[in-house]
Amino acid sequence: MTDKLNKAIKDLPPFKREFVFFKYPHLRFFGSKVETEAQLMKATGRTTMGTFNKFERSAEFQRIEALILQQQVGKDIMEIYGKVKEKALSGDRLAVTDLLKLSKAIDQIVIKTDEAPAPVVEVVKVEVEEDFEDDLI
Repeated sequence: MTDKLNKAIKDLPPFKREFVFFKYPHLRFFGSKVETEAQLMKATGRTTMGTFNKFERSAEFQRIEALILQQQVGKDIMEIYGKVKEKALSGDRLAVTDLLKLSKAIDQIVIKTDEAPAPVVEVVKVEVEEDFEDDLI
């Protein structure tokens, strides 16, 4: 999950990448932090927020947001698992059932992740009709 998010951010043009870090500062590992719109515009050489507003409504940005949410869900599942596990170990029968269900759900997530198909590259064969007879004779 994190690899997809990092790649999606890395593949962005620098000004869009800076905007993602502006909106989600917890994603930035190092470097200067842009905290205001004025700092963002200065750092990216833009004069208005129009470009960023348009980008924020794009499918490209929505995909990045979905990857961020996916990452957060993974963290939440880990936290829930820990709490349910504590209750189950203390003898809570309902928690034992929930722990087993959660374990199966996690197994399914891992299976889906492992079975994710690699990107398919299509090879297109183009047939060219060659006409060697010219009327130049």
